[in-house]
Amino acid sequence: MTPHEQISSEILRLQEMLLAQNPAMPTLLRTIHKELQANPDVVTLLAEEEIASIISGLEKFTKTELVVATKKVSTKSIRSMSTLDL
Repeated sequence: MTPHEQISSEILRLQEMLLAQNPAMPTLLRTIHKELQANPDVVTLLAEEEIASIISGLEKFTKTELVVATKKVSTKSIRSMSTLDL
């Protein structure tokens, strides 16, 4: 089994554990982390769904929510802007 297939298999197990609220989820997250560290090229092969499963597992385990930062948009007109507004 290739490293990518092994990690994909573990991510699938993680998805199942997330649905079942399995207490072994932290151990599986640790295993996935170690394997991705050992094989960083596999990260680029992961599907969006696999990455989303890892993030969901981390959010549930750490009881946090990861958010995307947004850029504040200026509402001033271009004519009234100075170099300080840039």
